[in-house]
Amino acid sequence: MNGAGETPAGSVAQVLLERSFDTESLHDLRQEIRRRLVSAGVAADATENFVFAINEGLINAIMHGGGGGDLTLLKTDDRVVATVEDHRPTAPFELPTHLPPATSMGGRGLWLVYRSCDEVRLEAGERGLRLILELRVPVG
Repeated sequence: MNGAGETPAGSVAQVLLERSFDTESLHDLRQEIRRRLVSAGVAADATENFVFAINEGLINAIMHGGGGGDLTLLKTDDRVVATVEDHRPTAPFELPTHLPPATSMGGRGLWLVYRSCDEVRLEAGERGLRLILELRVPVG
């Protein structure tokens, strides 16, 4: 893309970052995400919460989605959208909207993601499962 993309609602978005990732690049990518969000004017607390949520998606893609994936970070007038797509085709599933029981082996990371973002959804991507995270940001 040339610095702009189309969002599902049809509004033009600025591409903040497009990057492939794996275990080796995870640390540097988190730092780059943080820098891009701050440069785009996202408040410090919102940046940290969103970096946390994106990181959970990145880790899930590495652990359960073939060892890596692709990240796209977009900004529109009123939101930031992160898309994490892994490299292993998997059917979308229900995100946990309640804290999983203590006896559950997983699900807490995605539950925290659900609680950290304004919108979270899963869909089938071109190569694998796509996690889409949205954060509303104040206009101005």
